[in-house]
Amino acid sequence: MKSPETHLFPQRRFQACADGAALLLLGLAGVFLIGSIDREIDYDEANYLQIAKSIARTGLPYLRGLEHIGREEIFITSPPLVMAVGAITQAHWPGQLWPSRLVHVLLFSWPVYVLVWWISRRLYGPWPACFALAVLLSHTQFLGHASVVRLDVPLGLWSLLCLWCFYRALEPGRKGWLWAAGAGLSLAAAVATKFQAICIPVAIGLFLAGLVLRRQWQTLGLSLRPMGLQFLAGLLMLAGLYYYLILLPGPDAPQYGGGLSHTTQQLDTTGLSLRQIAAYYVALPIKAVIYLGWLIWLAFLGLLPGRAETRFAGLLASYCAAVGLFNVGVAKLCGAGTYYLISMIPALGVLAARAARLALEKPPTRKHFVLGGLLLGLLAWQWLADRPWEVPFHIPAGSRLAQVACWLNQIDPAGDGVLAEDTGIQFFSDRPTTVLQFAPYEAVQMYLEGRGPYPVSFVVLRASSLAKPDPFLARHWPTTKKLLQIHFQRLDCPVPGMVVFLRKGKPIQNPPTDAALFRHTLQEEGKAVQAGLF
Repeated sequence: MKSPETHLFPQRRFQACADGAALLLLGLAGVFLIGSIDREIDYDEANYLQIAKSIARTGLPYLRGLEHIGREEIFITSPPLVMAVGAITQAHWPGQLWPSRLVHVLLFSWPVYVLVWWISRRLYGPWPACFALAVLLSHTQFLGHASVVRLDVPLGLWSLLCLWCFYRALEPGRKGWLWAAGAGLSLAAAVATKFQAICIPVAIGLFLAGLVLRRQWQTLGLSLRPMGLQFLAGLLMLAGLYYYLILLPGPDAPQYGGGLSHTTQQLDTTGLSLRQIAAYYVALPIKAVIYLGWLIWLAFLGLLPGRAETRFAGLLASYCAAVGLFNVGVAKLCGAGTYYLISMIPALGVLAARAARLALEKPPTRKHFVLGGLLLGLLAWQWLADRPWEVPFHIPAGSRLAQVACWLNQIDPAGDGVLAEDTGIQFFSDRPTTVLQFAPYEAVQMYLEGRGPYPVSFVVLRASSLAKPDPFLARHWPTTKKLLQIHFQRLDCPVPGMVVFLRKGKPIQNPPTDAALFRHTLQEEGKAVQAGLF
């Protein structure tokens, strides 16, 4: 007769194989993330890294105003945790992308994959945990956000950790207080990362409402511990942010009101017909489903009834619902239905792990085989549709804005101001920059005409924007193009895909050999200058 250890040996070997596969997937996640570091900077990241430079220099999060290019203002639009971490690298490597991105990946992005795997393994087993990792790796949008310095992936990390600690705090015993403390600390970290952290208490409220409907009074009583500590931690963090952003700079410090006023204008529905307002809410779920891809259906299958643990799945579903409600509330903002959903993707990965656990239930039935086939089919479709391997291997390497900033420093050491589509030029060169599509157009027109309080001598655009301007700038594009023709001349920019305009009459220090050498270096890398506007 075989001993119990003999029966356990194949099971342990099976689990060891799953853990080995998980290590390979975690390693693959690291390769994808680090391989994606060398890429173009975008609008949000340029702002966050410029603020990180300011924190490293002054201790406070300053950003140049949209209306007043010569004035630095306290950035109150987002909390400063991610920027403060970036300040550590910017203090040693100012104006460099890769150190800040590498630290961001190591502290925020890769730990998301580890946390999703660990929670899924703890609840559903080693192979469903591998499935969760494969699901997370299949989503190109999440991978793209995870390899740059932005706020949504760190928010996803703290949100999932907070929900897990809250769930564990519902267990009776002394350890419940430790988990409750973890729930409070992770909520505080989420609040310090992004104000969208409001979705966490909303999710917990929805979850507790479900407990009330099911009359689970004992669990409701245990929830008082984590809720009390979360309330205290969240309140203290908000008080700290108020002190840091409002009181510490002093009453005379200008605040970054341009970003807030621009956001308010987008949310304003005054003057819109009911049909136009309805169009936003009809398009929003369609946009969200397209953005999330097959991941949303993989997670939905994780909500099927079954013997696998359900309470945490209900908490994750409540969080996804809260994120959905948040997106409805800000339906007119450009991030609604797209990257405002990023923070729920780790939760969707864990729900997909639960679906895989249900498919592996014993004894297997036809229903389990059908569910397993659906899961594998949807995952395969997601990999083929999103092609996540293209993110680290097929994206253009290097930042064109960094090259333009270097070139501008060569031809104009004085450092005159720039109008551009983001603040990347400012991050790489400390050259004052304002954003064409987000600044009030009266200020843009003033600077184009040369009437601004700070000299603006350059306009930097992507070549593709000339034919198709940003939607926020499109309605003013005829006026902008006319002012460019009157007051500016096109330079022979050696950076492919970029167009630079110089104010007429502005003297520049640009020996032909410098420009030729700069262009030759780029051409050696296999690049060519694209056609421009004039």
